Amino acid sequence: MEKFPTKAPASGWRARVRYLATMLAVGLAYFVLAKLGLRLASINPSASPIWPPTGLALAAVLLGGLRVWPAIFVAAFAANATTAGTLTTSALIALGNTLEGVVGGYLIGQWSGGRDTFANPLRVAKFALVSVGPATVISASIGAVTLSMAGLAEWTNFTPIWVTWWLGDAAGALVVTPVIVLWAQTDWRAFNLRELRAVAAVLAFVVAVGLVAFSPLLPRSEYTSPLGFLAILPLIWAALRRGPRDTATVGLLLTSFAVWSTIEHAGPFGDIGLNESFLLLLTFMISVSVPSLALSADVAVRQRTEGSLLRTQAELDQRVKERTAALADANIHLTEAQRLANLGSWSWDVVQNSVLWSDQLLDIYGLRPGQFKGTLQEFIGFIHPEDRAQVHASIGAALKSGKSFSHEERIVRPDGGIRQLHSVGEVIRNEDGTAVRMLGICLDVTERKLAERALQDSEQSYRLLLRGARDYAIYMLDVQGRVRSWNDGAQRLQGYTADEIVGQHFRIFLPDEVGAGHMADEALVTAAREGQFESETWLVRKDGSRFYASVVMDAIRNDVGELIGFAKLTRDVTTQHEAQLALELAREQLAQAQKMEALGQLTGGIAHDFNNLLMIVSGYAQILQRRLSEAKDMQALEAIRAAANRGEKLTRQLLAFSRRQQLMPVVVDLRQHVDTVRDMLAPSLRGNIELVCDIEDKIWPVEVDLGELELALVNIAVNARDAMPDGGTITLTARNVVLKPGSAAGALEGEFVALAIIDTGGGMSPEVLQRVFEPFFTTKPVGKGTGLGLSQVHGFANQSGGAVTLSSEPDRGTAVTIYLPRSANATSTDAGEAAASNGELAQGTVLVVEDSRDVAEVTSSLLEQLGYRVVRAENAAEALRHLQQGIGVDLLFSDIIMPGAINGIGLAQICQERFPDIPVLLTSGFSDAALAVDGRFDILRKPFELAALEHAIDVVLNNGNGRRRGTQAS
Repeated sequence: MEKFPTKAPASGWRARVRYLATMLAVGLAYFVLAKLGLRLASINPSASPIWPPTGLALAAVLLGGLRVWPAIFVAAFAANATTAGTLTTSALIALGNTLEGVVGGYLIGQWSGGRDTFANPLRVAKFALVSVGPATVISASIGAVTLSMAGLAEWTNFTPIWVTWWLGDAAGALVVTPVIVLWAQTDWRAFNLRELRAVAAVLAFVVAVGLVAFSPLLPRSEYTSPLGFLAILPLIWAALRRGPRDTATVGLLLTSFAVWSTIEHAGPFGDIGLNESFLLLLTFMISVSVPSLALSADVAVRQRTEGSLLRTQAELDQRVKERTAALADANIHLTEAQRLANLGSWSWDVVQNSVLWSDQLLDIYGLRPGQFKGTLQEFIGFIHPEDRAQVHASIGAALKSGKSFSHEERIVRPDGGIRQLHSVGEVIRNEDGTAVRMLGICLDVTERKLAERALQDSEQSYRLLLRGARDYAIYMLDVQGRVRSWNDGAQRLQGYTADEIVGQHFRIFLPDEVGAGHMADEALVTAAREGQFESETWLVRKDGSRFYASVVMDAIRNDVGELIGFAKLTRDVTTQHEAQLALELAREQLAQAQKMEALGQLTGGIAHDFNNLLMIVSGYAQILQRRLSEAKDMQALEAIRAAANRGEKLTRQLLAFSRRQQLMPVVVDLRQHVDTVRDMLAPSLRGNIELVCDIEDKIWPVEVDLGELELALVNIAVNARDAMPDGGTITLTARNVVLKPGSAAGALEGEFVALAIIDTGGGMSPEVLQRVFEPFFTTKPVGKGTGLGLSQVHGFANQSGGAVTLSSEPDRGTAVTIYLPRSANATSTDAGEAAASNGELAQGTVLVVEDSRDVAEVTSSLLEQLGYRVVRAENAAEALRHLQQGIGVDLLFSDIIMPGAINGIGLAQICQERFPDIPVLLTSGFSDAALAVDGRFDILRKPFELAALEHAIDVVLNNGNGRRRGTQAS
């Protein structure tokens, strides 16, 4: 069922506003009509014999669809609730009124063409059946039963109430619905002044008849009652002259006049009780309106049919005139065409043995008018002696079978010249089947035959040339690109025989991924326009194998410049192409490696020095935080610590990129860790971004530094978030893959886990894609990004023994994939939290070895706050002297990078050998030497928090000689 408005609905808020406006208009109109109808109720306050809202509801459903039912229900409920009855009875009656419109509209839509139900008499009859049948019966039954069961009407009045209700609804549907639907379908662009005058004349006539037949203003007498039958006149006039729309309008106006007179107890229906008068009035109007509407539909159908027939007749007349004129032109053109085409016609009267030749045929035979006597024997006499038998046989077979003939023969002109002709003849038979006439034409094809022989000779020479070129595929194409010739070199290079490929389009050689159809068309167009097309591309052999080819296509034109085909030369240059690619790839990889290594050395050195500075800032901030209590001071210290933490994160990213970050790998089951990853990524995203995790069921374990892995995932997720300002989807996937050299992951080989984050953002351009892993490169505004996020990802992946790849296209999103090697070790379990502090100050002596005086000062202060006594040394040699002098030390806490011959790791090894009872804890902001520790000593990253320092000392003491915090060193 179609819905109004007739144009396609707008999207978004406009559609909602339009829908609400429609609902408001339907509901308001229904409410007003319902209140007017209930004012005429006589047998019961809720049962009116005049109920136009039914017609409005049915029209609204036909025009607007079933979605308008809420407006009908609310308006019907409001009208009944403000008139009589309870809220419950009003709701039930409103339900019946709504079902009346919905069921009626649905049945008419399914059975009678919906809004086109008034297009022909059969559909009008179906509309009337639905209106007086299921639709109005539902409403009348629900209403009458509701009133009787609620005690608002006596059961003895059930039948009168039901009949009144049903007849009022049926009249409303039959009289009001056609008017609304037909006027709604009016083409207002065709509503010109003439149409307006015609409608005005109909309305004026209806008003005049209505006043005469029904007006209470005229004096009543026994002679005025029959005037009601005058209502038939405007109905018949409108049906025959104006169509269904105006007929329905006339019926509605006459009904309105009749209702007016009945209310005033006048007219032909006002002599009895009000309810009975209305019922009699409605019966009369239905009886005259519905047949008039059906009559008007039938007249409209006949008018449309007559109009169609008249248009068809006019078109046929025009075609006859055009064909007659075209035939006359054709005769003129035929004569001229025969002259230009060197074509002659002839006619042989078989019975009279008389042959007629056209002037052009005489010219072909080299004769002047009058030289040909017109007999078949003379005609045969001009045939070359070697061809006469063939011509005799061909003509005789045609006469015998009655079928046309076609053959070629040679003729001998009077001057001795020989011409080659192509003759075609048709046999004409009489009613008895006897051949009485033969018509034919002769085409002089001498020049064409000479050209064909020359072309054959040329092609033979060309074929010999092509057969000798075995290292090249050389072949001809027609103007559409189909193969016309095929040499031995083409068969050797591309695998097809001539029988297999001739007639095929050359796009068969192009792989699908390069756009075979588009590239083939481009080659043909370019060669035709510029004379030549050159390209290097991949081609496909018959067996599916591929080779890289140099292709040259030249346009071939005839003497007058017309394009007749293309010459195509193909050469296999796969070896040269692969060598060039390998050279370019090697150069690119070398340049990239050198650039990344230089950047890594620079950023690593910066990070090392920066960590020491951050250690000083962070350490003294923690010390001051314990000493100060003013809120303003505490707020300032928190800002200092936050800035130090951001700087520490920045250095971690720098170290990760330079692959000098000390990793603490553990074996991780990514599927078990997925919830942690989801909770970790969620705070970095906005509410309009959906995070989807898709981890393979039997994902392989990997051995990674969890902190660095989480930082890498957050960096990628933040970039994805910023690429989707309007929201989107971020998908985290993990798949088991087996890599081979040359894959997207480069030279990696073996079993890996591909951990990918895929977004639906704006993607990247090729220029940006080349620089995404460079440190400090960012496309974000100033202050919005450091340019180190993907650099950290790159460094982490490579330092973990894997790689990272990034694929992206503008407006197609981005996919970042981290390849991590599969671990053969068992999944690690959490060691548990370190023993909680019992609130007591620590006891014991810590030997601090640090070459930076400022870092040593802040480290000593932090240790003293924990309760330790501190002994300091600036290098390994000084630390060994303290130990050899017998100073009681409970812990050796040393930096790794120090001046002198012995660094922190060497000091730890010497201490382990000479003083095995003294635990060792190392610290570093960055050091290549830290990688040599290989798990033998615990390492605390700089800068560190006081809590981290306390926890690291607890772990070392608990795993060392068994002494815990609070015990004295021996």
